Amino acid sequence: MKTSRYTDHVVPFRYLFDHTKVSSMLELGLGIGTKFFLDNVSNVTSIEMLCPNDSDQWYHFCLALYKDYPNWTTDLFRGSAAIGKAN
Repeated sequence: MKTSRYTDHVVPFRYLFDHTKVSSMLELGLGIGTKFFLDNVSNVTSIEMLCPNDSDQWYHFCLALYKDYPNWTTDLFRGSAAIGKAN
């Protein structure tokens, strides 16, 4: 997996996974790096949070991309107006 701003977490997590068995984790934000977690952790829960007017297109793209991983559960959370303002 080529390192980018979307996968910069892989290096420290690779070290962790090489030294510790991680049986479950919570990921906040789905993306290209999700596959790395799915390939290295027994159970992954991914939460995607959107601002009120954001499209859910990325979430559905990831659902299709990782649909064959039985160790994955995911949910979409649409934030309140306060989340949109904070963003």
